[in-house]
Amino acid sequence: LVTQMEIVHSMAPDRRGRPGSTCDSWAPGPSGVVCTATMALVTYPLEIMATTLADGTQGRNYRDEVIAEGGRPRYSYTIEQGSLPRGLRLHRKTGEITGHLASSGTYTVTIKATDSTMPAALTTTQTFSLDVAARS
Repeated sequence: LVTQMEIVHSMAPDRRGRPGSTCDSWAPGPSGVVCTATMALVTYPLEIMATTLADGTQGRNYRDEVIAEGGRPRYSYTIEQGSLPRGLRLHRKTGEITGHLASSGTYTVTIKATDSTMPAALTTTQTFSLDVAARS
């Protein structure tokens, strides 16, 4: 048997992206549904999930991506230190690394992810090594 309260509780709005506490329990009230209990917003630390980038070959196209999780979604990505091989680009909004590998060598790059937390965004960094083999 499902009660009206259980149905209303299951329709609670998504908690993502709401500042402060959120409503955890709903009940019928005089002018509609009202919040009867609140719960603090839970946040998870921001982190970059990948620890390695795929190797590539000079003269070939390249695609890999850096993915952030935690914090508040809508992440942005920037190069904090080092550089990508000539011909590659880090896409700021997606974390994709794409392009045509123009030179060989080993490249070290530190990528910073920033979330959408307000008023102070969370940031995290991860250092990657990318090996590009010479054209054969």
